[in-house]
This record gives sequence, structure tokens and C-alpha cells, in this order.
Amino acid sequence: MTHSTLMHAVPARLRRRDRSRRPLTARLRGLAVRYLDWAWPGHPKTLREAPLRIYPTAVHLLRLTTGAVLSYLITVVVTTGPIDLTGSLTALLVLQASTYTTLQMGAVRIGAVLTGVGVALAVTTWVGLTWWSLALAIGSALILGRVFRLGPQALEAPISAMLILATAGQQIAVETRVVTTLVGAGIGIAFAVLLPPPVPTRVAAHAVRRVAAVQATLLRRAGEAIADHPLRRSEVTGWLDQSLQVGEQLGRASQQVGDLTDARRFNPRAIGTADLSPVLRSGLDILERSQVALRTLFWVMEREAPGGPRDRSGYLDDDLREAFAVVLNDVADCLDAFGDLVHAEANGQAEQVHDSLAYTIETLRETRARLTELMLVDPHDDADGWLLRGTVLHSIEAMLELLDPVARAADRAQWQAEQAGRIIGGDTLLNRDTLAALRTGRVRTRPRRVPHPDPENGADQPA
Repeated sequence: MTHSTLMHAVPARLRRRDRSRRPLTARLRGLAVRYLDWAWPGHPKTLREAPLRIYPTAVHLLRLTTGAVLSYLITVVVTTGPIDLTGSLTALLVLQASTYTTLQMGAVRIGAVLTGVGVALAVTTWVGLTWWSLALAIGSALILGRVFRLGPQALEAPISAMLILATAGQQIAVETRVVTTLVGAGIGIAFAVLLPPPVPTRVAAHAVRRVAAVQATLLRRAGEAIADHPLRRSEVTGWLDQSLQVGEQLGRASQQVGDLTDARRFNPRAIGTADLSPVLRSGLDILERSQVALRTLFWVMEREAPGGPRDRSGYLDDDLREAFAVVLNDVADCLDAFGDLVHAEANGQAEQVHDSLAYTIETLRETRARLTELMLVDPHDDADGWLLRGTVLHSIEAMLELLDPVARAADRAQWQAEQAGRIIGGDTLLNRDTLAALRTGRVRTRPRRVPHPDPENGADQPA
């Protein structure tokens, strides 16, 4: 009697009792992991991965705190009367994760405050504060906020107007409001120009590779299950549900690649360095399309599995299951190799990883050919099974086309031609090496030491 048969022979209440006897520490650990998954989606899986994920956030928090405190200290020096924390508030609002958004927010914030102050001065000068003049001031400030395209900061215009109206337009209140706003915005802009935020190249590259690692992990789990026993519809449904988590990883990676593009705009740290956004974006697009192919494959498997709408028990014999499991594991190896290649391209080490992807693709072609032969042994014996078999072969062929190393090398060569003379990888500060590379017109590669993903859980290990 096999292990699975024994499991079914044991009453469910006894199995539940056995699970309840797990050590308390194991149950607490499971609860902690589930809570962490809910509170922090995409959290680091290992301590080795944590610094790479936490460092950008820690730096941003330090910049915000320092900017707010400096704004307060300068406000105390340049203003009189009661302490006004508007400068610190403005610094918090102006300081953004990228230089471009900081400059944009600083200009918008100043414009909103000046608009509100101007409206308040006009109202107090001509009519004073009444219920209808308050409505006039708020409406006028909101309209001007729309005209000047202040966006989310449009509400700051009527807020500033009401604060000035509350003081009956006293000159000291007007001056304090304007000065503190200028101080806070000035501190934020100074931080953006003199201490620009780092370009999050490593974070974005790691996010793309993590998507490939999660896809590969899901395929390996499916391959192990298919090789071990005949398919069960509940298992395939579970794989479909897990593929939704891959979609969440894709969304987070897309956001981080977009943040990389914004972080380069007007950032002195990006001067002389290659723009890696196109490389990472193209790799992410390929992984997104591969995810569509995999979800289609799992969806058809769910329909064809026993208990599904078509309820075709035994639609994969033992030989087909074994060959199919090998193919799924080879596809997982290709995805891992592709993720490593995209990550290496972001660090100027593509040549060292290209051969690995080519080898895994060639291996997949061989196992795909073996699977095709088994499916064509007797095509008339199970004509209804061609929905599944055709989908399997089409999905594998789509993966081969998407992950083609020759096409990837051609795209990489075109990108390098566009970025000639810029440093790939290495330090992003403007330094002597950067200027020398710009003068000579050569692409310099300066590899970094980066974590390597663990294919079992999507975490990183040293390269």
C-alpha cells in the first residue's frame, strides 16, 4: 500500500488530530509567515536578501527626517513669533524618492501656497472675512489650482487661503507662511540636487530576476507532482491560484522598473551611466508573456483533469507524464537562466551567462522533441485529447520563442550601440572613470557582487 493510499485510509479526524499535535513553535512560525505575507507582500525570504530590500527605504526615511529637522532649525532662525512647522511639513511633502519628482513637487507646492496667499490677501483687502467671502476664497483657490494644474496639491491653495483669512491677513502671518514654505521647498530641492537619491538599478534588476525564479519554482512543483502520480484537478487549481501570485510579482517588478526610469531623470548620479530601463523592461515583458502561456497551459490542464468539465480520467499515461514532467523542469531551468541573464545584463556580465541560457534552451528542444514523439504515437487513439496536447506543445514552443538567446543577444547589441560610451554597472556617481569612458566612447563593464535567487523559494544566494 502506497503512502497516498495510507493517507486516504486514515480517517480525516485522525489526520486533523495529528496536525494539531505539531510543535507549538512550528504552528507559531506558520502563523507568523502568513501574517508577514499579508502585512508585507513580497517580503524578503532570507536574511541575505533583506539588506537589498530594506536599504532604499531606510535611506529615504533618513532623508525625510533630516530634511524636516533642518527645515525646522532654519525656520527658527529666519522667523519670529510662535514656532511654525510649515517648513518641516513642506520638506516632508517635497522630498520624494526621485530627483525629478522632488523638483516637480517643490514647484507645485510653492505655487499652491502662493496661490492661496494671494487669494486670501485679495479677499481681506476688499471685503474682509464673512461666510460668503470664505466661500468665494475657497472656490477661487480651487479654480486657480485647476488652472495652474497643481494636481494633488490643489487643496493646499484653499488651505493656505483659510489660514491667512483666520489671521485677518496680518502681514506677519503672510510672511511666515510664505517664508516657511520657501524654506521647506528649498531644503527638499537642495537634498535632491546636492544629495541625490541613488538610482535603484540593483533593486529593479533583482525584482525582474525574482519573477523568473517564482515562475520556475511553480513549474518545478508541477513537474514533481506530475511525475509522482496521476493529475488531480485540485492540484492544477492550486497551480492556477499560485500563478496569480506570480502576477503580483510582475506588478511589483513593473513598478520598480518604472521607479528606475523616474529616478534617472535630473539625477546627477545617472550622468555617464547606461540607461538599463529598456533592458529590464524588455525582459519583464518577455516574462509577462511567458506567464500568459503558462496560465493557458494550467487552465487547459484543469479542464481536462479528472473531475473537470470534460472529466477525462487517464488522459496522460505514465510515459507521457514522465516526459511532460521533464519538459516542465527544463522550462523552469530556462526561466532561471533567462532571469540570470537579464540580471547579468544590468551588471555588464551578459557574456558569462548567455551560454547557460543557450544550453538550457537546447536541452528543452530535445525533451520537447521526445514529448512530441510520445504524443504522436497513436494520434487516432485519443482524438479528444488534442486540446490538451496541442496546448502543451504550443505553450512550450511559445516559451522557446520568447526565451530565444539569439534574439536576446540581438536586442542587447542594439541597446549597447545606443548606450555607447556609458558605464554598465558599477558606481553610479559621476567620477573620473565615468568621464574617461564618455571621452573614449567605450562601454565599460564594472561587475557587482549581487545575491543569487534560490530557485526553491525565490530568495537570493551569493553569486
